[in-house]
Amino acid sequence: MKIIEAITNTMSLADGSVFDTPPEFAIVVPVNTMGVPRAGLAKEVATRYPEWAQRYRKAFRPGGAVAGEMVCLHYIAECERRFWVSLPTKTHWMDSTPASVVEAGLELMTDILAHAHPRWRGVPLAVPAPGCGLGGAKWEDIYPLLVKHLGMIDRRVILFRPFRPPVY
Repeated sequence: MKIIEAITNTMSLADGSVFDTPPEFAIVVPVNTMGVPRAGLAKEVATRYPEWAQRYRKAFRPGGAVAGEMVCLHYIAECERRFWVSLPTKTHWMDSTPASVVEAGLELMTDILAHAHPRWRGVPLAVPAPGCGLGGAKWEDIYPLLVKHLGMIDRRVILFRPFRPPVY
């Protein structure tokens, strides 16, 4: 992980992988609402952390959630990395991800984190570029949303650029 710049006192932009953060960081995992980690970061997390995959599959079942209208916080005591956030960005794993769905999910996530169990107080977040991989969302559309919504929460946040960021 390489920190590129400090965005605020508590938020940084980085290159690298969310897996490079210390285990006390919660990883925000962009997911589909079908409960099937078929591709992208969700598939990688499911492979590395089957405990997370089990809880994700239980929380998200076909027809049970709408992307942008549900966020799940997972605390997994038996896992080295105990804190996880499942952030739905689409219904099916092959769907595209509209920026409006990412924004709705970020709004909901910040609200849920503000009212979460006290064990979540101050837990730092490792946040990938939700929807910018297989979802096809553009980093230049998603980045300002991340800064806007996650910049107002009281915890450390590391935003990870897509692996191949656009040249400005």
